[in-house]
Amino acid sequence: MFYNVVTEVDPLTTGTVTMFWMNFLTICLYICSRRP
Repeated sequence: MFYNVVTEVDPLTTGTVTMFWMNFLTICLYICSRRP
């Protein structure tokens, strides 16, 4: 349901949000992997 709403907004916004979450998850994984 949420995915459908996001796709209906507009491709540019969807791409920006996707890039933001991809970067966010990558940073989280990077920080977690550096922990002892």
